[in-house]
Amino acid sequence: MERPEALKLLKSRAADDRLRATRGLEHCGEAGDVEVLQAVLATETNSWTKKALTKAIKVLTGEALDKPIQLAAEGEDDRIIEEIHAAAVEETTQRLLHEIRPILGRLNLYASQELQNLKESKTSVELTRLGRLVAAIDLLSQAASSPVFAEFDMAALLDQIVTSEATNLSVKVEQAGQKPFLIMGSSTLVGLVAGNGVRNAIEASVSVQAAEPVVVSWGSTDRDHWITVLDRGPGLPVGSHNVFEIGTTTKKDHLGMGLALAKRAALSLNGSLELAPRSPNGARFEFRWPHAI
Repeated sequence: MERPEALKLLKSRAADDRLRATRGLEHCGEAGDVEVLQAVLATETNSWTKKALTKAIKVLTGEALDKPIQLAAEGEDDRIIEEIHAAAVEETTQRLLHEIRPILGRLNLYASQELQNLKESKTSVELTRLGRLVAAIDLLSQAASSPVFAEFDMAALLDQIVTSEATNLSVKVEQAGQKPFLIMGSSTLVGLVAGNGVRNAIEASVSVQAAEPVVVSWGSTDRDHWITVLDRGPGLPVGSHNVFEIGTTTKKDHLGMGLALAKRAALSLNGSLELAPRSPNGARFEFRWPHAI
């Protein structure tokens, strides 16, 4: 979104328009826009948009974001906006996949027929990248879909994730929680969120050869279920205020889809995510979502 369009949408009566405008200005706004954002914040009634306005003001003024990065839908207006957004994401991604997959298949076929030494070529590298992007779009579609609830063992799911992510890596992962741990919910969406948290924690620990293990814990309260992942990696990166946005990454050759997928899956479960720094170093990833029944 261009800056003039964002400034115009800030005056809209629709909360979702104001939210999109605010997020746009966070990336393309100028220091002079802070006064406009502050004026809108003073009269804003939607809590989701208020948070976005506060965040944009901090970004444009250069104020440090030293508090935990939280993501959750609060109130009926927020939930309606997220439901509309989720439906749009699911429909759009399905249409994209329907068109892109056949093209990707033909590209791979023609490249293998027309190019010598395809496996060693730059064409192969880019085709692999494109394939990863299509797979990520597929996951985004799953994350935006309405959850299908069934009983599953969350402890077993987390054990599978840890085993898969930590294979052949030097980092140690400790698990703390009741086994088995049967709950009613969507194992697909929970797995998307938890898998991202575990993967990032392991990668962060490996990057600094952390001596302390990654700790994955889980449990329930009378209102919700929760999963927490702790690591002693380098902590939150500079510019971490937008880590949940598509395309945001500090890792080489990464698409920047991981936390965006986790965000979409968490919101589909009406849940919340929090990514916070740990002292003296490291990060805490916490996912909470309400009981299905």
